[in-house]
Amino acid sequence: MSARPQGTDGMDHYFRQQVERAYKRLPVLRKWSGILQVVSLVPAIMRFMWYAVAGSISGLTPNYIAIAMFVMNVGALLAWRAAKPGSAKESLLLVKIAGSLNVVSMGLLFVTSYKYYNEVPAEYHVNALFATYISTNYGFSAEQAWSWTKDVDKTVDILMFCGVALVVGNMHPYITTQLQLLNRAKDVAALSAPAKKDDGPAAAAPKAIEAKPTAAAVEATSTARKRPARM
Repeated sequence: MSARPQGTDGMDHYFRQQVERAYKRLPVLRKWSGILQVVSLVPAIMRFMWYAVAGSISGLTPNYIAIAMFVMNVGALLAWRAAKPGSAKESLLLVKIAGSLNVVSMGLLFVTSYKYYNEVPAEYHVNALFATYISTNYGFSAEQAWSWTKDVDKTVDILMFCGVALVVGNMHPYITTQLQLLNRAKDVAALSAPAKKDDGPAAAAPKAIEAKPTAAAVEATSTARKRPARM
C-alpha cells in the first residue's frame, strides 16, 4: 500500500523544488538583464555613429538598417524600464516586447553583416571610404588614415553582437521562467478549486400529487355520518 496522501500524485516534492529553483533564478536573471541592457547600448551607439554618421560623411547613402537597429535597442531599454521588473506591477508584456526587439536586432545584425562582408566590395566599406575622407580633408597620409579605420567595422559589429547576445541569453530564460511559474500557479488553482456536485436522478424527485375527492364522494361520506345506527 502506498503512503501517499489522498489528492496528491507523488510529485509534490519535485514540484516544490522546481518552483523554489525558479524563484531563486529570477532575481539573478532580472539583475543581469537590466545591467546588460544598459551596457549593450554603448556598442549600439558606437555602431550607429560609425555606419550611419561616418558612412554618411564618407558619401554613402543613409544606412537605414543601422538607424533602425539603434532605435530597436533604445526601445528595448525603454520597454524594460517601463515593465518595472521585480515589482508588484511588473508587466510581462513589456518584458516580452523588450526581448523581441533584442532578438530582431540580433537577427538583423547577423544578416546585414554577412551581406556586408561577403557581397559589398572592400573599397566601398565604411572604413575605406572614411580613411579616404580623412586623408583628403585633413592632410593625413592614406596609410595613416587607413591604420586608424581598418578594424573599426569588425570591432563595432563584434561588440554589438556580443552585447545583444548577452542580453537575449539572460532575458529569454527570465521570460520562460516567469511563464512557467504562471502556468504552474494556474494548475494549482485548478486543482484546488472545489469540484461541482452532480445532481443524481433521484436527488429531487417530485412529490406525488394527491387526487382531490369528488363532490359525489363527499356527499356520500356526509350521508353515512348522519344515518343512525341500527339497534
